[in-house]
Amino acid sequence: LANPFFPALAQAVFRAARARGHAMFLIDTEGNEALEAAALAKVTDLGVDGVVWFPIRDKDTSQGVLSRTPVVVLDRTIPGYATVGIDYVGAGRIAARHLLDAGHRRIGIMSGPTDIASMRDRCDGAERLIRAEGELAFRTSNAFSVDIEPQGQAALDRGGATAVFAAADVIAIGALRHVQSGGRRVPDDLSILGFDDIPLAEQCLPALTTIELPAEEMAERALELLEHQILAALPLEPAIVLLGTRIVRRSSVSSRG
Repeated sequence: LANPFFPALAQAVFRAARARGHAMFLIDTEGNEALEAAALAKVTDLGVDGVVWFPIRDKDTSQGVLSRTPVVVLDRTIPGYATVGIDYVGAGRIAARHLLDAGHRRIGIMSGPTDIASMRDRCDGAERLIRAEGELAFRTSNAFSVDIEPQGQAALDRGGATAVFAAADVIAIGALRHVQSGGRRVPDDLSILGFDDIPLAEQCLPALTTIELPAEEMAERALELLEHQILAALPLEPAIVLLGTRIVRRSSVSSRG
């Protein structure tokens, strides 16, 4: 639940389940792989009909306990499981395209934890387009936190970049606060574009331009895949569904030239 996008996704899954007449319960594993493995064992002991799993990382911690249980993985890629995720490479390109079309040519990237494939993909997608049509000013990584780590602070303080793509809204908001605390203005001195469209993105000043993830559609597709598995007489080949994203234009990106 510490991941700001997760509550919105969990609520969407609950709504989709209720609409289909299913009862659901939630287990928060607090980003701890041992707790995650224990939780997966627990739900199978309870004899649930199926599991919608939002793993901590792209890693199977189930220790084989899910082999006979219908499972759909959300927002991560784990071989052998049906998956509903995002075209993160494409989403990164959408972010970079927006900044490039606004006239920015020196663009920095602030990633989240690099051990998460979806985080690497969105940043790689952005970086490839930035390098093709502009210049990558820097690429740093940060925890899912508004507290910007020293390498990120140094990159922001060096200047040179006219825009930053932060691969999570919490990092974008942290970057915005750091820049403003140093006396610079967003977006006049530095444009910042986030990712996730969490509720706080609309409430900060200036309101954050960001990439919106389709939580409702992810939930609907996950429940569809889960029901197909539950009703199937034989095991199904794991399906992989990748959804698109869209940009939400607010006030943190300005045009150049």
